[in-house]
Amino acid sequence: MLATILSASLAQLPPIIDAEQVAALLHCSKGQIEDLAESGRLPATKFGRGWVFVTAQIVYSVLQEALARAAKRAESAESAAPARHAGMTRRRSSKPLTLRSTPRQRGRPRKTLPACVTK
Repeated sequence: MLATILSASLAQLPPIIDAEQVAALLHCSKGQIEDLAESGRLPATKFGRGWVFVTAQIVYSVLQEALARAAKRAESAESAAPARHAGMTRRRSSKPLTLRSTPRQRGRPRKTLPACVTK
């Protein structure tokens, strides 16, 4: 399955791409890509002033990152499931709860009161 995903993803891309092409592929900025490459989170090689990426490595790296995050979410959901059943609730905001008798209206204030208020 992994080979199918990789081959389908790589069919339309050149084997070696630059930071701008990776940024377009991953929908982020060139600066973010260069930062990820410099920190080692994306596999890359620096030639001269720019970064060079192997397309297959980028796709594989993103796939591995997505699988790791999905596993972490599933693990945290499993560990949180018993706590919810034990009567625990979500964390609440630090803002105090305020009650309003009527929902807040946008726009100009009314010149007269509605009939339900005057009765």
